[in-house]
Amino acid sequence: MTRLLFGTIAVAMMVVLAGWSLAARDAALREHALAEAGARPAAVRLSRGTALPAGSGDAAALLAALVADRGSAAGIRLSVRPLAATVAPGFAAVDVEARGRETALRQLARAIEGDRPVVRFVRWSIRPGTDGLLRLEARAVAPIGDGR
Repeated sequence: MTRLLFGTIAVAMMVVLAGWSLAARDAALREHALAEAGARPAAVRLSRGTALPAGSGDAAALLAALVADRGSAAGIRLSVRPLAATVAPGFAAVDVEARGRETALRQLARAIEGDRPVVRFVRWSIRPGTDGLLRLEARAVAPIGDGR
């Protein structure tokens, strides 16, 4: 009986110690995650010509015009809406909507992403439209640089 009592006490103490160590580990992981979330990412260095010029006024409007020009050069009619600078700090952002056949939408994506300054789709979806054409909805971003 005494052995059973000591065994039970020993197991209970191990459970308590394991709980404390798990709580300490969780607290350390939580602290690390909070510290990492507050850390700033390293600044990106851009080569010449890859970014929109910083002194160009409204960078989102400049990006919208650039995307619209590249779209019309690809033969696609599209709608481009500039977004506020707070959507992606350090980047100009626009929402893009277009309709067309798959090959035309691929050509549009190549035209928009294939030249300088660098423009990338960060979010996009393609759905069938009611008229038999595909509908592209996307968000395009371009970095804003200082022209060095």
